[in-house]
Amino acid sequence: MRIDSMRTLKNILRATALAPILLTLAHAGAHAQGEGATWRLQRGQDIASTGVRLPEMQIQGQSLSGSTGCKSFATTFSRRSDGRVDITRPSLARKACGRKQQSVENAFVLGLTRTQFIEEKGDQLAFLSIAREELLVWQRVQEPTTARATPRKTRARQGRRMHAEIRKSRGRVMHARSKHHHHRRHMWLDKGCFI
Repeated sequence: MRIDSMRTLKNILRATALAPILLTLAHAGAHAQGEGATWRLQRGQDIASTGVRLPEMQIQGQSLSGSTGCKSFATTFSRRSDGRVDITRPSLARKACGRKQQSVENAFVLGLTRTQFIEEKGDQLAFLSIAREELLVWQRVQEPTTARATPRKTRARQGRRMHAEIRKSRGRVMHARSKHHHHRRHMWLDKGCFI
């Protein structure tokens, strides 16, 4: 009887631990399509769209990261029960930017911190204020399926891994050849022949 009650207690604890995760997943359903994609800013409040590099970002779980157009940034967001979101002030890389690019970054960071709602409509993602006015509107970047779509660091890591595998396989082949050669030499020596 005691074992059954322990199992029941464990199952209740597991279910209780999973409940917040399941609720988060249910609330994040609208963003599941946007996760892992790269988004480029199409337009933003007080952001000039010509003559500057526009911000880009990726969404992974409840993390946002990418580029302000000049510096890399990272931040997190949490979803409230009423559907609103809280985005923490992003951490930015230390780097000097030109005057125009700095104004884009300042407006972008302000837009992020003022965001209360995130809505996805097809290939667009809108960050909205409490009054539901558009602060930042993102367009999904269509990634080509060629090797160029893979980030440079990932390609380099894959290349190093491939070269390591080649070196390992060469080592096994060389070891097998030397064993085979050694074996053949002994066979010839046993027969009184020289190599």
